[in-house]
Amino acid sequence: MFDWLLKRSAKDHRDGDRFTAPKLSIKQNISFEDQAQLEQTEQDLIEIRDSLAYVLSGMSDKVANLTEQLNQAQEQKSQLEERLERSKVQDTFAREVKTLKEERGLIIAGMFEAQEELERQLHSQKEFKHETVMLTKRFDRLLKRYKNYVDFDQLAILSLDTVSQDPEIIWEMTSCFFAGVAFEKIKFKSFLREGKVGILIMSLTKAESNAINFKQEATLFPELLRVDPEQKKLLQKIQSSHWHAFGAAIAAIDLTIKTNWRDIKLPESFDPQFWSSCFQSLAIDYARQPKVLRFERVHLKQEQVNADYEHLWFELFDVSFGHYLLPKFEFRIAASQVHPKEFSNYPKLEIPLIDGKIKPLLTYSKKNNQTSSTPINKESKIG
Repeated sequence: MFDWLLKRSAKDHRDGDRFTAPKLSIKQNISFEDQAQLEQTEQDLIEIRDSLAYVLSGMSDKVANLTEQLNQAQEQKSQLEERLERSKVQDTFAREVKTLKEERGLIIAGMFEAQEELERQLHSQKEFKHETVMLTKRFDRLLKRYKNYVDFDQLAILSLDTVSQDPEIIWEMTSCFFAGVAFEKIKFKSFLREGKVGILIMSLTKAESNAINFKQEATLFPELLRVDPEQKKLLQKIQSSHWHAFGAAIAAIDLTIKTNWRDIKLPESFDPQFWSSCFQSLAIDYARQPKVLRFERVHLKQEQVNADYEHLWFELFDVSFGHYLLPKFEFRIAASQVHPKEFSNYPKLEIPLIDGKIKPLLTYSKKNNQTSSTPINKESKIG
């Protein structure tokens, strides 16, 4: 509206010079006084118009001023809203920071507690390792002093036959340890044949393994091992686990006799005195047997043929020689300076590291009634 008035005022101002007072017709018969009054009125209107134009011109400047102030106010409002929003964000951030600081304080306190607990656990672990080492050494000394030491959870008589031509007892032993080998269960039979005691391992179960069953022909007569050819063949064929099961069964019977059968439930028809007399030399006859190298299985690891050198590399698993046990043993049958169609005059028996890192053999020296050991070189060659 103000813009229209300003434009109209400016237009009238431009046309002011061309303004002509209305002329009265003679026919209107207007008096001179009225004519003068009309002219005065016209002059007043022109002054009013000029005053309005001036006022409207000033009002236009004020409107522009007000518009600029309004824009500034809006800009300040936007800035205030942004500051308010930032203030809200900062308040939220400050609260989150405070919460995080509190949580960090709790976490740090928990870390200190966990560290103290870890230090206690490490101290306890060191003590436990020390005690474990001491117990292991003590147990090793025990095994060296008592070669036939046996430990088991339970020995039970499953059945007893005293009326057959060969009286027999079927036994079962659980959680057994003998000569460094552990068994979950051993089921075996003992019987008399022509006055001689025989032991038959019916089945054995090692940790995390299935039960292994054995045939009736694998009956061991410890008293006849040195004189009977069939027993000698059997002695050489028995694998390491089977042999240790024989030793565990015989040692368990011997221990039961020495403790007067008090830790075993006996059948009503069982005669402890009779069976004690039958078994009295069983452990002695077993201990007299010569040491034999035994293993569970053999594997050809490598065959190497060079221009001047050849070898066959073998792996033996679950190896035992008396009371010396190894999970695996490796050796190479080798020959150097090989010629075509001729056997070498330089054969070798090479003993490498087991899996490339474990030293299989130790050289022993006695000093102050103790056994010390020195490891061999990286690879031993005997030729």
